[in-house]
Amino acid sequence: GHLPDDWLPDTDLRLQLYGRLARLQSVGDVDVFEEELADRFGAIPDPALELLALVRLRILARTLGIRRIDAGPAGIALTPDAAVDPAPWTAAGFELLDNRLVQKIRIEEPVDRLSYIEKSLEYA
Repeated sequence: GHLPDDWLPDTDLRLQLYGRLARLQSVGDVDVFEEELADRFGAIPDPALELLALVRLRILARTLGIRRIDAGPAGIALTPDAAVDPAPWTAAGFELLDNRLVQKIRIEEPVDRLSYIEKSLEYA
């Protein structure tokens, strides 16, 4: 995801917005930021929506003690902090393998994977 230059042609403004986005601390903050973008610049293009979804995912993961997310067409692997209880994750269909939570699931489209991971994090 990114803020397309054909949507926001001013480079300094884009950099300022990236900086603000990097400092957001909650999913609610991202929602407010998204509303502001729509109000100021009109319909948000797909690459920017994908960026916002990634930021939401990063915040959710951090809140749940997930340090890393690896995802590909054949599965998803989460690397939790040592203190994370794997029970809710295993109940959600993940398997604990080598200190990682792994789910073998085929999701071809990156946007669909992103959505699935976000729902999994919200469920846990």
